[in-house]
Amino acid sequence: MTVPRSLIAPESVAVVGANDKIHAFTGASVHNLLRHGYPGRLYTVNPRRDSVQGVPCFPTVADLPEPVESVIVVVRAASVVPVLREAVGRGATSAIVVTSGLGEGAAGEEGYARRDELLAFLRETRLPVLGPSTTGLVNLADSYVPRAVLNQLAPEQVKPGPLAIITQSGAANNTVYNRAQAAGIGVGLAIATGVQLALSTWDALDLALSDDRVEVAAMVVEELGPLERFRPVLRRARDLGKPVVLLKAGRTRTGGAAVATHSGALAGDWEVQRAALAELGVVIADDLDRLWEVASLLLRWGRPARRPVRLGAAAFSGGEGAVIADLADDAGLELPPVTEEFAAFVGERLTLAGAANPFDPTGEVLSRPDDGIAVLDAFVGGNDHDVTLFALNTQAGGGSGGRTDGLLTRILDGVVRPGTRLAVSYWPVPGLSDGLERTLLDRGLPVFAGSHRAVGAISRWAAAAPLPAGDPLPPGKRLTVPPGVAYSEARAALAALGVPFAPARTAVTVDEAVDAAAALGHPVVLKGDVPSTTHKAAAGLVRLDLRTPADVAAAFAAVTAAGAPRVVVERQVRGTAELFAGVSMDAELGPVLVFGSGGSPAEHLADTAVCPVALLDTAALDRLITATGAGRFLAGRRPELLPALRGLLGILAAARAEIDLNPVAVTGDGLVALDARIAA
Repeated sequence: MTVPRSLIAPESVAVVGANDKIHAFTGASVHNLLRHGYPGRLYTVNPRRDSVQGVPCFPTVADLPEPVESVIVVVRAASVVPVLREAVGRGATSAIVVTSGLGEGAAGEEGYARRDELLAFLRETRLPVLGPSTTGLVNLADSYVPRAVLNQLAPEQVKPGPLAIITQSGAANNTVYNRAQAAGIGVGLAIATGVQLALSTWDALDLALSDDRVEVAAMVVEELGPLERFRPVLRRARDLGKPVVLLKAGRTRTGGAAVATHSGALAGDWEVQRAALAELGVVIADDLDRLWEVASLLLRWGRPARRPVRLGAAAFSGGEGAVIADLADDAGLELPPVTEEFAAFVGERLTLAGAANPFDPTGEVLSRPDDGIAVLDAFVGGNDHDVTLFALNTQAGGGSGGRTDGLLTRILDGVVRPGTRLAVSYWPVPGLSDGLERTLLDRGLPVFAGSHRAVGAISRWAAAAPLPAGDPLPPGKRLTVPPGVAYSEARAALAALGVPFAPARTAVTVDEAVDAAAALGHPVVLKGDVPSTTHKAAAGLVRLDLRTPADVAAAFAAVTAAGAPRVVVERQVRGTAELFAGVSMDAELGPVLVFGSGGSPAEHLADTAVCPVALLDTAALDRLITATGAGRFLAGRRPELLPALRGLLGILAAARAEIDLNPVAVTGDGLVALDARIAA
C-alpha cells in the first residue's frame, strides 16, 4: 500500500476521543503533540468538552472548521469504524487507530466481529491506517509526535537524527527509542504498527526509505509475511544504501522437535527466514539493545568494505584481552597479528608490554603515560585493522583522584581522529565509572557496557558488508512426476534431471534380486521399493554390505517381510564423506535449497545451510556451500568436485519439488546419490 506523507507529517490533525488525562491513551497524544511543538493545525473531538488541554474541541469530525489530513482515533472499539468513515468524508487521507479490541486474541468474538467490520471498511476505502492497538509514532524530524504514551524521554532529552525505528510492538518501539536516544543516537522516526490490519512494518519501512533524512532502519518484526511482500522493500533499501537491522521476535519453534532427516526439518522456519533476510542485505540482531548498538556503528562508520572484518583490540587487562580473542573468534572476526614496525616501536617505548593483538599496554600506561599514549596511537594507526576496540578496566576508565580520568582524556586526544573506527567498552561500576559514558559519548564514540557487547555489535556490523552479486543459475528442468512415488521411480525421475546415482536394478523375486546383485557386482545394498520415506533403515527396509548370493536372499526375505512389495538392488558405494542436499517447501518463502553434512546423523550434526530458491544466484550458491563444514571440507580437500556440487544443487533448485538426497557420497570419482525421497 502506498502510504501518504500525511500519516507521519500532516499539516492538520484531529485527535478523536481526546480528553485531559495525559497519562492515558486518550490524552497522551494531545500532550505529546503540544510539548514537542507540532507546527500544524491541531483539533480535538469530544462531544462532552469545549477544549482539551487548551486545544479547541468539537462534538464530531463533521463539526471541524476545516478538513483535516489525518486523524488519531482513541474512541471505544465499537465507534472506530463510524469515526473513520466520518473522517474520510471530511477529507482525511490517513489515520492512526490507538484503540484496542479489534482483533487481538483477548478481545474475543466481539473483537473479531469489530475487526471484520474494520477490514471491510479498509477494503472499501483503502484508507492507510496505522494500527489498531498501536501507540502511534514519533516524527522528531518534523516535530510531529502523536504517540499515545508518556513513558518516553522528554523533548529536551532527545534529538532528531538519521535512525528510523519500526516495530509491531509499541512497548518494544519505545524501549529501543529511549535506549538509543540515551546513548546519543538521534532518532528521526519511530513507528509502531500494532495489529497492522492495513499498514505493515514493510509499508512503514517503505515510507521511511522515502525520507532522505533516514540513513539506517532498525526493526522488530513478528511476522515476516511472504517473500514477495518484503523482498522489493529490502532490495530498495539495499539499492539506496540504507542498511536495515532487524530483530525477529518469536523465532524459535514451539512445536515438537523435528526427528526425521528431511529438508523441512533441517531447514526450520527461522533458519529459512534468516537466510532470506541475509541474502537481502539485512543485519540480524539478537536483542533489543543490539538494534541500536549496531545502528550506531553503521551511522558512525558506514558499511564495512570487506569480509571478514579485521579487529584490533587494546585491552587494559591481559585477562580481558584473552576473553576478547575468544569472543572475536566465535563471532567470525579476524584478529590479525601486529606489524613488525609496531612491534619494534613497542620495544623502543615500553619495557613490560608485549606486541600482540589483543594488545595490553600494561601498567606502564600509568607510569609512563607519554610512551603509553604514543604506543596506543601507533596500535590504532599502524596496523591493518578495520576497527579498533579499547576495552577499559575500572582503573583505566575512571576512578578516584582524577588521575586516570585525565589520562583517559589524553589517550583519546592522542588516538581519536576523523575516520578512525574506534569503539570503547568499559565495565560500569557505580561510584567508579560515574560520568564515564557521557564523556565518551560526547566525543562521538560508540560506547558499550562490557567488551562482550562491543564484540557482539562489531560482529553484527561486519555482517553489513555488501554481498557480491552473482550470475543467474543456469535454467534447469522441473520435476514432473507426482509426489509420493516409490524409491525406484524417484531415482529414475531425478536421474533424468541429471542427478548421479549408483547403478541399480529392481527385483520382485528373490531370484531376480540374486541375479541383479551378480550383474552389478558384490557388495550390494538392498532397499525396499516403497513410497519415499525417511529413515528406511530404521523401518527395516535397508540391508548393507551384501557380499554373497546367500546374503542377498536373506536380505530380500527380511525387507519384503517388513512390507516392501519389491526391492531395489544397488551397487554399494563407499565415500570419504557424506552430504545432504534437498529442497524444502516453505509456505511463505517457496522452495528452499538445503545443503550440508549428511548420513543418518544429519539432523544431529547441525551443519546445514539454506537459501530460498528465489534468491539464489551463483554467488549465493557458493555462500550456501561454504557456510557449512561439509562445503568447506570439499573446498579445501576436493575443490575439483565443487563444479559437480554446484550442478547438483542447481538441478534440485530448478526442480521446484520437495526432494531429499541423503546421503550423497563423496567418492574418488565424484558425487553419487545413495538415497532419494520425493515428498508426498
